[in-house]
Amino acid sequence: MKEEIARKLALGLAVHCVRNTRLENLHAGISPQKDGIPVDGIIVQSGDQNIAQSQVSKISDAEMKELMVEVVQNLYGFAAA
Repeated sequence: MKEEIARKLALGLAVHCVRNTRLENLHAGISPQKDGIPVDGIIVQSGDQNIAQSQVSKISDAEMKELMVEVVQNLYGFAAA
């Protein structure tokens, strides 16, 4: 019973406080694939250096801060309701 309550609470928090946030915008876009399988052989050129896509940050510090502020506000709103 306790595990079921924890599972439902965790799911509710994820859906209501995290899922529909700026995270959706960060997740948007096309992921490189071949035949439906993600590939990691992509090289990103930055100035005079080549960086493997897997090593490139997917979110800036400013975007992370905005996301965390929004998540905290959503969690507060969820808890206060």
